[in-house]
Amino acid sequence: MNILFADDTPTVRRLTSFVLERQGHTVKTVTDGDEVVTFLETLPCPDLVITDYHMPRMDGLEVLRYVRADNRFKHLPVIVYTTNDYPEFKSEIEKLEGVLVNKMAKELLVAVDAIVAGIAKRKG
Repeated sequence: MNILFADDTPTVRRLTSFVLERQGHTVKTVTDGDEVVTFLETLPCPDLVITDYHMPRMDGLEVLRYVRADNRFKHLPVIVYTTNDYPEFKSEIEKLEGVLVNKMAKELLVAVDAIVAGIAKRKG
């Protein structure tokens, strides 16, 4: 699976990319939501976007809103992760058909695996 991963912390980008690549995924990293938008507008669409919630210029919720507002990306899976547990934030993510996970590697991998299984099932 081709994954676009956005986080403004270099160590998190490196470690998460390493773990996802060890699981067999191809990972492209960017540093904020603006770079996610640039990537989506100029390069082949990834199979999945994973974005940190707290980033400069454009946060993860803004990324998800952008993705859902554009018909080209209507079905693009988006995982937003954070260390904060805001009930109203979770509700907003779910309304936009995103997935919210805590910033724990195990939770993130479980969410990625579920999306991979869903895509495989749709492809038949």
